[in-house]
Amino acid sequence: ELERIIEGIKTCLSGLKKEDADEIMDVVDMAQNELRKPEPKTSRLRNCLTLIAPMMTIANGVPTLVSNLQKLQDFIMQYIQ
Repeated sequence: ELERIIEGIKTCLSGLKKEDADEIMDVVDMAQNELRKPEPKTSRLRNCLTLIAPMMTIANGVPTLVSNLQKLQDFIMQYIQ
């Protein structure tokens, strides 16, 4: 599931400015790396959620990207609760 969400995010980045796309990918990579660990750190995941929030503004106008970022947030939330 995580891989599908990340692929969905990557495919939508081409329409963004390079620096915005890079910023989103940095956070996505950070979240992905943490979620792959046997014991993901809650503090790191919370940090990822905090960083994703402003990206919704950047992604505004690209509905698929917003949707996939939302799915990523929901996915991360499962590990925090």
